[in-house]
Amino acid sequence: MLVALRWLALGLVLAAGSAARACDRAAFAIAIDPGHTRASPGATSARGVPEAQFNEVLARRVLTQLKREGFSKAFLTNRNQAAISLLDRVRRAEERNAQLFVSIHHDSAQPQLLSTWTYHDRKRSYTVDITGHSLFVSHKNGDAAGSLRFAQLLGSRLLGKCLTPTPHHAEMISGERREFLDEKLGIYRFDDLIVLKRRECRRCSSKPGSLSIGTRNCCCAARTTKKNSHRHLWAR
Repeated sequence: MLVALRWLALGLVLAAGSAARACDRAAFAIAIDPGHTRASPGATSARGVPEAQFNEVLARRVLTQLKREGFSKAFLTNRNQAAISLLDRVRRAEERNAQLFVSIHHDSAQPQLLSTWTYHDRKRSYTVDITGHSLFVSHKNGDAAGSLRFAQLLGSRLLGKCLTPTPHHAEMISGERREFLDEKLGIYRFDDLIVLKRRECRRCSSKPGSLSIGTRNCCCAARTTKKNSHRHLWAR
């Protein structure tokens, strides 16, 4: 899992570098948005770890790598899982003139796809059938074409590191039925995600992995019984 996180962070950096190739990296502002908060933690892992913690860890790794690669204006929209609204995430990006907005979440599965197990005397949900990442873009974004191009860059980088996307968001079941924009790269259309459809800035929601792998890896997890209020979103 740690190796996968490193490749995911590097994939984001390489894709951002490609997107900013004709620009000055030091002047190319990138907003990295770690999804969820302590009060609204998102999915819960098969071992009880909230999604917000996974999102923050990966967001910080991505930010560190971006800084090393010369993106000195890269920043996080939120820190320490503090309370913040979706609109305030967008406002923070706009205030700092972000040219690229990447929201990071970890994936989940619908309740009917989950099983249960007992971990430390507590029943937890998990699945071993869904793995992989997914990328979401909104056609309502002011630069929808640019957002899709960035998602394709990122998806290609991840695929090149043998990280394969999940197709389960396109399944014809309640809560999914998302339209594929690029099945090979795991890119879906999700128009009404608040953080993706605002402003004329390239935006992509990245779900780097499934929190539903349960017993296969201690860092992987399963979703909570309730869907995220804005999901979501995401990036998933």
